[in-house]
Amino acid sequence: MKHDIWRLLIAWCDRIPTEKSGMSAVRSLVIRKMGIMNYAEALMLQEKLVSDRKLHRIPDTLLSLQHPPTYTLGKRRTDHNLHGC
Repeated sequence: MKHDIWRLLIAWCDRIPTEKSGMSAVRSLVIRKMGIMNYAEALMLQEKLVSDRKLHRIPDTLLSLQHPPTYTLGKRRTDHNLHGC
């Protein structure tokens, strides 16, 4: 079952229209299975990959990872957001 999901995802990504032509084209997708990873490290890696992708240094990339339970709060956070934690 797990492998079927990956195949479906790859097949879907292969049909994404290219930015320039608007037509479907074969594209590559790198899948990186990272296992368990610290949230902050995973975030830094994602930010680096986004930067590299925007500069066309790397192909489309999908990270598969887990991190220990983590609370994330937005910019408008207050102590009220943590009530009951």
